Amino acid sequence: MKQLITTLLLLGVFSLNAAEKKPLKLERPQRAAAPEISKDHYGAWLDKDGFVKPGPKIKNWIDADRDRVDDRYQAGPGKPAGKPRPEVKPKPEPKPEPKPEVKPKPDKKTPERHFPLHWGRPPERQTRDLVDLPGKFGKGSSTLAKWIEKNLREDGDWHKKPPAPKKPLLPKEGDPEGEKPKAKRPERPTRPELPRELKAKLDSYKKEKETLGHELKKAIKELEKPSRKAVKEVVEAFHKAHKDRFEAQKELGKEIKEGFRATRPERPSKPEVSKEVETLRKQSGDVMKKLHESKKALMEKLKASKREDHKDILGAFREEQGSLMNELKDIQKQIREEMDKGRPTDEVHEKRRPPRRPIKEKEPHQRRPADRS
Repeated sequence: MKQLITTLLLLGVFSLNAAEKKPLKLERPQRAAAPEISKDHYGAWLDKDGFVKPGPKIKNWIDADRDRVDDRYQAGPGKPAGKPRPEVKPKPEPKPEPKPEVKPKPDKKTPERHFPLHWGRPPERQTRDLVDLPGKFGKGSSTLAKWIEKNLREDGDWHKKPPAPKKPLLPKEGDPEGEKPKAKRPERPTRPELPRELKAKLDSYKKEKETLGHELKKAIKELEKPSRKAVKEVVEAFHKAHKDRFEAQKELGKEIKEGFRATRPERPSKPEVSKEVETLRKQSGDVMKKLHESKKALMEKLKASKREDHKDILGAFREEQGSLMNELKDIQKQIREEMDKGRPTDEVHEKRRPPRRPIKEKEPHQRRPADRS
């Protein structure tokens, strides 16, 4: 009976809750209160300048402001962490100035040694072990003595033979062989003096030209906006306004040219070509034309013919070209002979043209040695 009563009571409770349909309230966990921030531990491991003090540190962790940085490395809450003090490198000591090299003075007792060129470069000089060198070379190192002795054996008694004469590289002053011959040039004809009237005309032409130029420049400078179009209009207006002056300048220039032509010295007239030379030149031109036409005809024949006949066509072309070339050479020879007949003598030729330049002989230092193969 007791169990039945309890079950009925429970069913009644559940039915009442379902009828009311009241939501169940869930309790949320409350957040823990933020710890109190104390200012005693901030900057405990920093010095006056804000750098981390050297030495061992405790491995516990204090982060009151929750910025994931130990507060003892910070000067205050939320501030950046301090850094270790940078090492100051000592200044490098100034390098001592290099001492000037003192070259050893040459030994007055040992004479200068001149070795033949074909011996090659002598060994470096040693001043510690001085010995008598073979031959008349004075004193030197043992290595130099061995080097000289070796070369003396190869050359034999070379020091007994007379030395070869030295070739002068440049000609001495006052040496007639070294002086260059001066080229003989023809004398130019002396220019005759201009008459007074021509000089006066030339001066007036120059003066009028300068004045016209200055006036035109002044007119262009007076423009406020000197564009190309504006300058062109000013020049055209200036020429129209001073048309008489420009025409007078042209007439004066023509008179000056005629005066110069009258005072100019006469030039020798060119020799006229004879009729025979003219006929020969026409013949040479005809032959040259035939040579050109035969080449064109050859190309056309080769295109129209078979490949088997090319050999015969080329053989005939070569024979024709050879005969035409011989004919052309004969005509050119005849032209030269005819031209030589009408040429002036050597005396007249020297007056007309300057003499040929003399052949420049090579200087002694530019010549090839005779003993060289």
